[in-house]
Amino acid sequence: MKKLTKLSLLIFIPFGIGLICVLCGIFTGNKFLTDMGFIILSIGVPVCIFVLVVVGLILMITGRLGGSSYKSETPNSTDSEASFGRNEEIDELNAINSSYGYESRIRSGEYHARHVANNYRFAKDREKIIGWLFFGFLMTDFALIVVFAILNIFIGSIVCFAIFGGTILISLIVKIILEQLSLRGGKPNADSSNVLNGVVLFCVFSSSTSTGGRRRYHTTRITGVKYRLAIEADGKQYFAYTREYFEEGEAVSFVIVKGKLVSVINNCKN
Repeated sequence: MKKLTKLSLLIFIPFGIGLICVLCGIFTGNKFLTDMGFIILSIGVPVCIFVLVVVGLILMITGRLGGSSYKSETPNSTDSEASFGRNEEIDELNAINSSYGYESRIRSGEYHARHVANNYRFAKDREKIIGWLFFGFLMTDFALIVVFAILNIFIGSIVCFAIFGGTILISLIVKIILEQLSLRGGKPNADSSNVLNGVVLFCVFSSSTSTGGRRRYHTTRITGVKYRLAIEADGKQYFAYTREYFEEGEAVSFVIVKGKLVSVINNCKN
């Protein structure tokens, strides 16, 4: 998170330059300098914010943000891969839920940033390409919202905002449906005739629910986490969603819900 904090300070460069130009233009009566300052403040600052947000998200996705209590799980971080497991996951959640104020928010941010990077590390090349295309589409659409707003083309801004919000909403709905199908899909089919056994290849973060209270500056509490499992069985790879963190190499029993989507049935928390 230290990198993100340092990056955020760059916003003061266009803000300071624009403010100085405006003040100097007002005191000297130089209209060109004043107009230039307002242009920097109205255009340069939003552009800088947008660039910083994009760079920050890229650093977080690729695991280069740093600053977490645990090492980022990247292909080169073998120590992190070997040391992080169920106990560390529980400890990290307990650390978030036992801290208060901004400390809990910082810990929560580091927790989610680590899991985002972990998702990217385990993604296949095809999934990474699709993910970057999706990310590029959203960022381009968001940039167009700002551009249209600056040019006073409000219809364009509204359309782009609708596309941006609609895309995110559809993605969330699809994920929720897949999670619920996997979490509930195994119960009516959990008889010995269709139960398969497999081994967990990896376990990554899928979604979480949290609350924020007023105690000590709006403390964050993570009330639930759902994970996405990759399971290998008989040379095939399946995917499941659970409320329990599984470690690599753990044996699990599951039933097929649809296609490659399965439901783990030896997880008492489902």
